[in-house]
Amino acid sequence: MALGRQQMKVLGVSKQQTLGGQRIRNGGSALYVDGEIFALSEDKAQGRKYACGYEESLSALLRHTGLDLDRDIDIVAVSTCCEPETAALKGHPLEAHPKLVSVNHHFSHAALAFHASGYDRSLVVINDAGGNTLSGPEVTARWWEHPREQASYYLADKRSGIRLIDRDFDKPFDVGLGEMYRAFTHYLGWTSSVYSSYTMALAGHGDRDAVPAELFSFDGHHLSAPIRNDPGDPIGMITRLGRALGVNFGEPRSPKGAILRIHRDLAAFIQRSIEDALRKKLTVLAKKHGVDRVCLAGGTALNVVANGTLLEVFPGGVYVPSAPGDDGQCLGNVYAALTADGNRGFAVPSINTSLDACVGPGDKIDSAAVAGTLKKCGLTSYVVFETADFSDIAAKFLAAGSVVCVFQRQSEFGPRALGARSILADPRRADVVHELNALKRRDWFMPFAPAALASHMQDWFAPVASSPFMSFALQATPRALQQIPAVVNADGTARVQTVEDGENSPLSRTLYSFYGMTGIPVLLNTSFNHGGSPIVQTMEQAVDSFSSMPVNVLVLGRFIVVKSLSPAPSDLPLEGSFDDLSMQVFRAGSPTAVDVSVPSVRSVIRQLQDYTESVVFVRTQFPLYGQYLDWMRQGQKHTTIRFRRDAVEIPFSKRLPLFETSDYGPGDRTHPAEHVQINGVRYHRFGELTLEDAEKDGFRDVAHMRHDLKTIYPTMQDNDWVTVYDIELADRS
Repeated sequence: MALGRQQMKVLGVSKQQTLGGQRIRNGGSALYVDGEIFALSEDKAQGRKYACGYEESLSALLRHTGLDLDRDIDIVAVSTCCEPETAALKGHPLEAHPKLVSVNHHFSHAALAFHASGYDRSLVVINDAGGNTLSGPEVTARWWEHPREQASYYLADKRSGIRLIDRDFDKPFDVGLGEMYRAFTHYLGWTSSVYSSYTMALAGHGDRDAVPAELFSFDGHHLSAPIRNDPGDPIGMITRLGRALGVNFGEPRSPKGAILRIHRDLAAFIQRSIEDALRKKLTVLAKKHGVDRVCLAGGTALNVVANGTLLEVFPGGVYVPSAPGDDGQCLGNVYAALTADGNRGFAVPSINTSLDACVGPGDKIDSAAVAGTLKKCGLTSYVVFETADFSDIAAKFLAAGSVVCVFQRQSEFGPRALGARSILADPRRADVVHELNALKRRDWFMPFAPAALASHMQDWFAPVASSPFMSFALQATPRALQQIPAVVNADGTARVQTVEDGENSPLSRTLYSFYGMTGIPVLLNTSFNHGGSPIVQTMEQAVDSFSSMPVNVLVLGRFIVVKSLSPAPSDLPLEGSFDDLSMQVFRAGSPTAVDVSVPSVRSVIRQLQDYTESVVFVRTQFPLYGQYLDWMRQGQKHTTIRFRRDAVEIPFSKRLPLFETSDYGPGDRTHPAEHVQINGVRYHRFGELTLEDAEKDGFRDVAHMRHDLKTIYPTMQDNDWVTVYDIELADRS
């Protein structure tokens, strides 16, 4: 389908279920809009883990981009699995769309992995529990009885495209790497392949040599397994495997049974077997085709331990996309359609940093949204600190031992939190592992990942590798073992997220601040969610989850939300006291003094919350429109009136930096134009402001004041609270 080269809008989705009725987990939607990528998994859109289909995620992306599905989309690319590729064109809500095309399941994975990598040439390896059937009926409920994709190998080149060069486990009843790992996961007591990460984590606690057998055979060309596939009886598969290998695997573990030594060793056995098979096969392919780079995708590419062993085989680089599993199919479909014959020549975005992967639809995070969300959730007792950049304050909390939840505008695409929907902690705290496992209802053996500044990797992990999406388990150095125990697994490895120095993301700035305070360029980073729930997607979900967590600090954009004011004011980002600062709340025109003589800033804040029934924001800076700053310099303006929907303010300190702006927006806050001295703070209903209030603020009269303030704050109503600061320029002699 040849289209013009100037603009292109491509939608990628994956089916909810096969024509035979098999549900397809980990759905999602992705949009390419004239060079920009947006993507969202269905589980985040629905708030339900491993959700199928695309309808909720598609709706969210269309709202975010303002596109019309029927009018604006040039190509709709769909994939499926466990049935032929052509079945992707049937059995879902978009089947009648005139621009519909199908994409092969494994080719979708390959397209995402290669084109997102930015490589010019590489091997591309796809391993999973199964893609499309390669022959047989279109409608089947027993896909494993037909030839199908399980391991596909491609040679990719930017000029000539992606070419299939080999397959393994493609015959009826073959058991590939993904299917075997799934069967062992069931045998070890977990009832679904979605718990394969538990098997991988448990393997780190086992003896890799305890089971003296070779699971997969390699004849120099192809891999094979000694048993037939039977997905409906995974435990029986492993029992038969034990007999075939002459090994006693013991009894299968019951779902809630104790984890014994044999279970740890079996996990280590299947993990070693996967690694050995991949290394043998890919070493041969790399030599045969003269490549030193590889791109990995498919569910098996979520196995970070196996991925890490391939760094030696491919010294030129190993790339794993942020969503290598089936949640990445939607974006793979976009890349496949975008680079198909006749469509080449469009900009294909690479995804090489944590920030690149933040392509989800985003909430607007401003003071109105923050206060409104807190009010909607019934949490007006929380206190909000407004900052130009939260990283220094967040790093102080982290260095002092606090756990910090983080929510930024656009979510990460993929199953791992990379700093936009994260829970951060100090990796020096060995005890924080137990705290977070309890918070997230995780098993004791599940490790936590470190986010590390890439420029300092050599001191903490080996080998040094680019791992922006937590794709590799790397060996911890002796220094790491000693100083950051919370992020090192039992086998001495860590699933590292590397953060590039020039990324300038919220996470990178927090890492730099934490490093400056502690000498440790590493933070513990885990996903922002409760156990059993997907990573939070919306601000309301973030606030609601935070409210029920034993965590005191939440970052929302550049705002820091605190549940409970700490025992000592020095623990909070507030300076000094308000002893000589006049604070009054005017109700029906009559002032009520706020008692600033109390020994605690907490008491001042709680009084304001009681008097105004509002969220309290802590202001740390003043942006001021240039004309109003001129009024101050001329002695015409002595106050500034500030409004936040559902909120009032207190100052961070009695002296704040002032930034001149060219409009009514926040402006550039890099270098302050002046500093202001705050002499008093008053709280009024907007409709009760008087001529005296208007004149002190530099206006001619009340009408002039109301006109300007309604221009700045168009949603403000007469009954809304405003904060009035009595100020003077502090830098004037």
